[in-house]
Amino acid sequence: GSSLGSRSASPPSGWARRIGEVGGLRAMLATAPPVDPARGPRPLVRAGLSVLGSPKASSFPHAAGPPSELEAEGARLVSDVASLWSSKYLHYIRPHGCYDGAFHYECLFSCPTNEAPVPSVVICVRFALVAGGSAPRPRLLFRFEEGDLLHEWALGRGDDGRLFITKGQQEGSLRDGVFEKYLDRYVREKETVRARGIDLVTSFEESRLQPPPMCKAEESVVEPTESSESEEQHESLSTAGLSVNIEMDDKAGQQDQEMVQAIRVALKAAGLAGDMVPPLTSLSELLANVFDAADEDGFGELPHHEVARLLGATLPGFGLEEWDIHLLLTSAQENDEGFIECKPFIEVAPDIIQALRKRRMAYQARGLPGVEIPMEAIEHCFNDEVTSTVEDLQQAFEQCSQEDPSRGLYFSTQLSSAPRKRGTTVAGPDSRCSSIQHPVDALTSPATNGRGQEQVLMGLKRRFCRECLQSLPERLSPQEVNRLMQMLPEDEDGFVHIEDITDRLKALRTESLLNALVETDVQSLRTHLVLKFRQLGLGQEGRLKVWEIKHALLEADQVCLSRLQIHVLLCLSDPDEGANVDVARYLRLLCALIPHMCNAKTFVETSDRLQAEHEEARKRNVLAELAALGAAKVNNLGQEDEEQNKEPVVDQLTVERTLIQVLTLNESHRSEKTIAPENIFKIMRSQDTQVQSCQLSDLEVCGLVAEMNLDARGDVAYVDHVKRWVPVVFELRKHQLLSAYLKEGASETLGIQEPDLSHLESLLPLMPEEPRVVRRSVSKNTRSSSLERRTSKGLNRRTSPSSAASMASYGSERRQSSLEEVDKQLTLGGSVRLRGHVMPNRSARPDDAGAKGSKEPPNGRGYTRRKERASGVSPA
Repeated sequence: GSSLGSRSASPPSGWARRIGEVGGLRAMLATAPPVDPARGPRPLVRAGLSVLGSPKASSFPHAAGPPSELEAEGARLVSDVASLWSSKYLHYIRPHGCYDGAFHYECLFSCPTNEAPVPSVVICVRFALVAGGSAPRPRLLFRFEEGDLLHEWALGRGDDGRLFITKGQQEGSLRDGVFEKYLDRYVREKETVRARGIDLVTSFEESRLQPPPMCKAEESVVEPTESSESEEQHESLSTAGLSVNIEMDDKAGQQDQEMVQAIRVALKAAGLAGDMVPPLTSLSELLANVFDAADEDGFGELPHHEVARLLGATLPGFGLEEWDIHLLLTSAQENDEGFIECKPFIEVAPDIIQALRKRRMAYQARGLPGVEIPMEAIEHCFNDEVTSTVEDLQQAFEQCSQEDPSRGLYFSTQLSSAPRKRGTTVAGPDSRCSSIQHPVDALTSPATNGRGQEQVLMGLKRRFCRECLQSLPERLSPQEVNRLMQMLPEDEDGFVHIEDITDRLKALRTESLLNALVETDVQSLRTHLVLKFRQLGLGQEGRLKVWEIKHALLEADQVCLSRLQIHVLLCLSDPDEGANVDVARYLRLLCALIPHMCNAKTFVETSDRLQAEHEEARKRNVLAELAALGAAKVNNLGQEDEEQNKEPVVDQLTVERTLIQVLTLNESHRSEKTIAPENIFKIMRSQDTQVQSCQLSDLEVCGLVAEMNLDARGDVAYVDHVKRWVPVVFELRKHQLLSAYLKEGASETLGIQEPDLSHLESLLPLMPEEPRVVRRSVSKNTRSSSLERRTSKGLNRRTSPSSAASMASYGSERRQSSLEEVDKQLTLGGSVRLRGHVMPNRSARPDDAGAKGSKEPPNGRGYTRRKERASGVSPA
């Protein structure tokens, strides 16, 4: 800093003197030589300029002795002026007494953050309140840093005689609204000067940023103890020329030693390695210390954004990428306000960190990803998908903010006559408010705040932002929702900024390909999926209903698949006539497709090919249009005949209406518009004329059925289901990248090779092994439990005691096979296919066959006797 002015005693004329403000700094930057690493930064000699200057050297206009009661009044006026300049910078005012007929003040501007609480750059503005003596009215003058330009802020006097500052454009200062940018310019110039090697560190920074004192081995004092065994338990280790004493357990394994070394490296990378404190020996201790230091109030919980910053500063030294840290944060439980409880997180985090570290090292050892993904490839393959998702998200955000305006963060912008497109960012003043008095629909139609300004929605509270993302299950998978909640920026007030949601979605597509740690490792992928399928409850034959298998993919939190990718995998599930999917066969399909989908090199090669094909098709279309201009009249007749022979293409709206009409005729509850999933499966797989007119392929029908969600009664709300997923079917047809997996011969065209999973299946079988129980005789309890299982699976008849006794003569193997046969018949609904022959379903209800009266007993031993008893005829 320099004095308030030690050169000219009169104000400058015009704005020509402004050049002197930054001329010295720019000249110094141009002539300063580069930094010599051996010598370090050079201290700046200020040529005899003092911090404040002396009263004799002051260049402010002289006035004789202002009243002493104006000193506090002047500090208030300076504070009011500084508050008008910027809402980003903090200011601190230092009064420096009265001399030269004016009260002098020093106003320091800085911008501290959580990452840098001690700002490295401070802007000094010197004020002087001139009043009394020959001055006709009080004047508030000020200068920026070492500049020669003298500014003046106009003052007024109220009815009560108190001084106040005037607002708006000032005649003797900068243009209104540019003071914050003016301060930003000074900050950039000082940072540039510091980068050139000129030392601008203040005395305050020297006292706060000085590294901890060095601790030498000969200076350390160790209190003697009576037992020499405690001294042998300490091992002296030397790292980077520093000697520290660390207590090591003699039985610690190599893994623990590697983790201790990793902790040292991580602390040094984060700048947290202290020489006076022994290094930590466990991740739990490290995380506990870090969270304890951040939790100054001792509440035991921290906001999400602060936890993310702590982990982002500490864990990269362990070899973790930002993608891994985001996955770690998804395991933390948040409350409605976005706070994370520290103790439960610290208990589970160390194991997750070690697993992520090993996974990352194995991924890098395989040489992956091995390629950079250009943004042009992402935009070409996913632009339509991202655009549709953003449009739906914008509507969800708008609706959420309209329900309660206090949920949103708004920026005020000046209204313009030109219409603005949805989702575009508006550049305007940095005036923001977290609540307004009326609902806002700023993304669709302008809403003013009464001062001719538009309120633009820029963010939502964390809880409501997550709810909006989860409200689109057909657009975003649960894995994508969790990742986006970690990627979207969050401020200290708990608002998640959503103005750049498009760029975040594209970045998510890119990062998911570059960080496919589990997706490209067949062993890890299969292990993860096997555990998820087991949680769904596999039957004895390892089969699941086609509408149940999606839960395993949606709950696979160690992989990051897009919702459209999951839909493609569901289209290939290939259920049988009873809507059952062989999980073992489907698992082999997933282990072949997912690594191919998530391979970064394959994606780049496919994207280049698709872009080249798109460019060639565009050129062909242009040439065809030019050639058709001359021959349009000649070919009109032939084209009309061809168009009549072509089958008309059904649009999306027609398909939705047709399917809803067909399903309405078979609905279970007319008041609630629901139908059983088995009935929907039969209708969609039937040869009904209306269903066939929708022109849906077998794979598309399989995808629609697999996406069904059941309510509490086990039925499907078919209207919402059709309107939600039919648009996805039509969108998938236009997707150049993913639609290729649904074409005939896709495995040969895309080069998909089925991996050899025999060894992996032996290590982790799909069906968990259960102890075998050999039954030599059938007890009554066994018979009763078997009958109960038959009844629970839909057998709508009861077996009489006599028939149960007759069935006891059969062996246990015969009874078990009979039950499995009944289950198959019930599942297929009337018939079962066995070696190409259709066998009638004997377990059907008599009413279905048109029988009236008594029930027909099943065939078997004692059939005649039981039939006569049922008909009321006494046996002979």
